[in-house]
Amino acid sequence: MLKKSGFTGVQIHAAHGYLISQFLSPLTNHRNDQWGGSVENRSRLLRTIIQDVREAVGPEFPVGLKLNSADFQRGGFTEEDSLTVIKMLEPLGVDLLEISGGTYEKLVFFLVNGEDGKKVRESTMKREAYFMEFANRVREVSNIPLMVTGGFRTYDFLEETLKNGEVDMIGMARPFIVNINEIKGFLNGEVKSLIDKAIRTGIHQLEESAEAGFYGRNIVRLAKGKNLKFNFSPIGNSIFIIAGEFRKAMIRRIKRRKKH
Repeated sequence: MLKKSGFTGVQIHAAHGYLISQFLSPLTNHRNDQWGGSVENRSRLLRTIIQDVREAVGPEFPVGLKLNSADFQRGGFTEEDSLTVIKMLEPLGVDLLEISGGTYEKLVFFLVNGEDGKKVRESTMKREAYFMEFANRVREVSNIPLMVTGGFRTYDFLEETLKNGEVDMIGMARPFIVNINEIKGFLNGEVKSLIDKAIRTGIHQLEESAEAGFYGRNIVRLAKGKNLKFNFSPIGNSIFIIAGEFRKAMIRRIKRRKKH
């Protein structure tokens, strides 16, 4: 359907705790049939989907995959699991592998931005990008073109990373959202850095949802043609995420009841 609509590629999302990611993780996948247990079985759904997508779109249409390096949860999907799955992808015709990490229960792509201050930045962000060490491990076991999203902020570092061949593509999201008028200058090298906005509530349990809500609310505003808004209440941001997920869950439940 997307191909017929004019899109020039698709990406299968197997990260961040969504359905395919839940199958990959032993923390959420407790099945004892061919779809659970070993890494080979837990990755069977992903591999089946990739094969079916490839069959539908043909051999020349780009198919990408977003995959966690790890869930960062005790008993969850590990880096070793991820490397094992990546090795299985080679014969399946994946055109681009994007490395990410975490789930919506453990939002490392927000928390690495500094949940507890400088200690996180100094230990985890010396080279800006969150998942570059794992990307280097992927290079050792796979020839699939590689993309990393998360942590990139400066033009010179992006150029260095690409020239060194550490990755083939770089993804950026939050810095583009809050610096929307400087994107062109950044891509041209005229603007040297794009710093995103960290949202803090002072309440540990709300830090993840507060930051996610800030960016979620502004994405909605941009989609409606409105300007960015920086003075959202952090508590309101948390409510936005929690209420939004609750509303989607209730809608799904109502639809299921109507079917039955």
